[in-house]
Amino acid sequence: MKCPFLQTKSVKYCGLCRLTMIPLDGDGRTPEPCSGPGYEACPLLAAHHDGPLPQDQCPHLHFGDVHCCAASAVQKQIPCSRTAVSRCTDEGHRHCPLYLAMAEPGRGGDDGDGDGGDDGRDDGDLPVPDTLAFAPNHLWLDHRGGRTCHIGVDAFFGRALGRVDEIHFPFDRGDGRPAVRIRAAGVDFDLVFPNRVEAVEANPHLAVAPRDILCDPYGRGWLFEGIVSGPSAAGGRHPLHRGLRRGAEARRWMRREHERLALFVHDRLLDTSDAATPLLQDGGFPRLPLADVLPAGALVRLHTEFFSHHTGRADP
Repeated sequence: MKCPFLQTKSVKYCGLCRLTMIPLDGDGRTPEPCSGPGYEACPLLAAHHDGPLPQDQCPHLHFGDVHCCAASAVQKQIPCSRTAVSRCTDEGHRHCPLYLAMAEPGRGGDDGDGDGGDDGRDDGDLPVPDTLAFAPNHLWLDHRGGRTCHIGVDAFFGRALGRVDEIHFPFDRGDGRPAVRIRAAGVDFDLVFPNRVEAVEANPHLAVAPRDILCDPYGRGWLFEGIVSGPSAAGGRHPLHRGLRRGAEARRWMRREHERLALFVHDRLLDTSDAATPLLQDGGFPRLPLADVLPAGALVRLHTEFFSHHTGRADP
């Protein structure tokens, strides 16, 4: 489904510059020099055209359709031929900041609880949306059959750490697997999506608002936008989904992760179970942000056991 704020307009424009696109009115004729004999005085025409000229209108006057966003204060017009692969034309628009602000204005308040954007079912108090597929290292994929996809880090990651200081997209691994470096309490958490994605672009908004991966991990806090190409495998499952969990399977896995995190805190990082009690709430999830209460060495071990890309590799 395309974005409800996506509009299509018919325009005319100069084929030599394409800087100004004039909307057509009801009868298709909006007066300007290009549509009459006065076009011959155009300096662009003199510089780029040789040979005889028609009398009625400029030979470089073109007509076409453009897309624009009704939610944007600046009406940028893009030729429809250039938006064949765009988040606006498929389900990818659900991660657009303008769409989220207009269609879901109450989403993802900056309360740090990491539960923004719950559009599906949850396990305990953490959302596990049915529309997403989850990698073993807690990255999620939103691909609903269109040409674009989005990747982010799930609410488990944000709730466990409780803080994010910086986000960097520092390196190209050369294997098509998107990678991000998230810094918390002086420790770098490198997360790598397990499958290959084409034409990946990072979310520039996170450079100034890294806490969005805590407050709205499944909306404004997305990490990557990519292009999906190639045929689906047998049964309609695209290779991009290989090794990922969704639906009931993802919820069962998330419950196991809760239990595993409780054991991690109790048995590996603390000397006695009594010392662990203040850290854990009923159900085993940390009461306090682990980034604030665990030493750096323990946070490195947390990364290795829960968020390492070695855990997340899904294809060779």
